[in-house]
Amino acid sequence: MINKSGKLLISLDFELMWGVRDKRTISGYGKSIIGAREAIPQLLNLFCKYDIHATWAVVGFLFARSRKELEEFIPSLLPAYKNDRFSPYRYLKEQVGDDERSDPYHFAGSLIDNIASVKGQEIATHTFSHYYCLEAGQTLEQFRQDLIAALAIAHQYGHKMSSIVFPRNQYSEDYLAICQQQGIDYFRGNPKSFIYQEKAQQERSQVVRALRAIDTVMPIDGYHGGLPEVCCNMVDVPASRFLRPISKSTSSLRNTLSLQRITREMEHAAKNGLLYHLWWHPHNFGADPEVNLHYLEQILTKFKHLNEQFGMESRCMREMTII
Repeated sequence: MINKSGKLLISLDFELMWGVRDKRTISGYGKSIIGAREAIPQLLNLFCKYDIHATWAVVGFLFARSRKELEEFIPSLLPAYKNDRFSPYRYLKEQVGDDERSDPYHFAGSLIDNIASVKGQEIATHTFSHYYCLEAGQTLEQFRQDLIAALAIAHQYGHKMSSIVFPRNQYSEDYLAICQQQGIDYFRGNPKSFIYQEKAQQERSQVVRALRAIDTVMPIDGYHGGLPEVCCNMVDVPASRFLRPISKSTSSLRNTLSLQRITREMEHAAKNGLLYHLWWHPHNFGADPEVNLHYLEQILTKFKHLNEQFGMESRCMREMTII
């Protein structure tokens, strides 16, 4: 178990278009991607203001300084998804520009450098190609090669990865074993509830989706907060809650109830020496950065009070220990 003080852990799935390109287009979603780029420096300022440590799980493609460099790291064995739209490699040939200056949707070297320069920020892996471990057709060896490529391109820029966040939260023990063999020690697991156990996309139930949405405002699934534990010789740092984005058009009642749900769970974790693990994607803030940053600051203000009252601490994934 962890020591007596509760912990707040924030992890961010840093993907830009690579995380949504199988569902969205630049013409339809590009504004949110650019908004995410603009929000990240402000996020880092908030993290500094409240002394927040955070894990940034970065898609490996984003490290490349040019398309040519990216192509040099592509594994010889690519994921053979039965659903071809899950693979980014045809998209890479057809939709991606030359570098970050000409194509800010698919490259992020300058942003990664900025994040890494801020105290308490961990650079972790989100796989090389935003790899889906539970989709049909792909294999363990294809995942292994993808992970090796992710670690290699990060290493080129001075980053040694200790943690992984799996795209779409898809993983199994076989994939964890490969991560452990490659020197990864921490992963973000799913909440211990049937409504949060991730599956392949075609297996996702609309009922479960609805229950998740309701659970953000009403405690149908109790308090979300737990303890890290060992799984496949790795540390499972389980997620507690996805921070759903808000906008000026979102119901103020919904926003208030969501904020209360999160802050009450944080207080429960602080009082009981538990981990509270909040996560989202930077592009979730992209459509309305100002409103979402203000919303986040209310959560961080609550953390400051919990730190002063109960000694709650901020940690990134690689700083979590099991005693």
